[in-house]
Amino acid sequence: MSRTFAPLVRIAVSVFLISIMSFSALGQVTLRKALDFDGDNKVDFSVFRRENATWYVYGSSNNFILGQPWGITSEDRLVPGDYDGDGRGDLAVWRDSEGNWHILKSSDFTYVGATWGIDGDEPVARDYDGDGKTDIAIVRRTGGQMIWWALLSNGNFFGVPWGADTDFAVPGDYDGDGKFDFAVQRPGPTPNSLAQFFIYGTTAGIFGTPWGISSDFAVPGDYDGDGKTDIAIVREGATATDGLIWAILRSDGQGYMLTTFGLTGDDYTAQGDYDGDGKCDIAIWRQSSGFFYVINSTTNDIAGGPWGAVGDIPIAAYDTH
Repeated sequence: MSRTFAPLVRIAVSVFLISIMSFSALGQVTLRKALDFDGDNKVDFSVFRRENATWYVYGSSNNFILGQPWGITSEDRLVPGDYDGDGRGDLAVWRDSEGNWHILKSSDFTYVGATWGIDGDEPVARDYDGDGKTDIAIVRRTGGQMIWWALLSNGNFFGVPWGADTDFAVPGDYDGDGKFDFAVQRPGPTPNSLAQFFIYGTTAGIFGTPWGISSDFAVPGDYDGDGKTDIAIVREGATATDGLIWAILRSDGQGYMLTTFGLTGDDYTAQGDYDGDGKCDIAIWRQSSGFFYVINSTTNDIAGGPWGAVGDIPIAAYDTH
């Protein structure tokens, strides 16, 4: 199983949510907009169908439904984001064989293309300058280290070395200043070794902590609603029918949340702010039934609905690392 959501391959993980406090964070809003295709401030159910390279979106209001071919299944990585700053998610892919970004703007349904990165890089498009627009960005592993290269929406660019070439990129707004930070999850020498998170905050500076083990998946999000991305991991079970263990280190200083939900061999992560309260709801998409399950962060009720078919990929899984 791949550790990255790369050339449209499956990540077999699932999730569970714990009820948490409310606060609307800029970083969280930016992530929500990346998957809010109808502009109602809620993440929408959306899947990518590999057999026809089509994005299918079921909007959370006004019966908005979109079916739009975009990308090449065998070559592209899904990189949704609000690149034009209109508050709605744009369909976007990065073609690593060419280093080309292909973006369909939601504001006027026109195409924007850019060349940024080379084959072997990893796309990490987020809002790094805090202007409300997703910035094109990649990480490049070279010479034993990881270099973050960002092409900002104002045309400026920069590169920052952060991490080792064996680390996993886990960008998030960990210091709550509205700008995404460079962050990595560093595995230990064995699958059961302690893992470390190292964060280069744009305001808070450098900080980090041990959390989880090497084989865990990172699923960053603001689960406690304090305006900062929380360090969070999902741990698979030994068999396909085992549950998934979620461990979230609260950035509000109130300890951690630990619980189990989902099936190791059937569920994709699909966390996002589906109820529009500014907090990340943990959600899954079950491939065997084509069904989204969402635990509302305000009421702790489970909601969801059918969307997609066997063989699809939930777009929201792009933020699992």
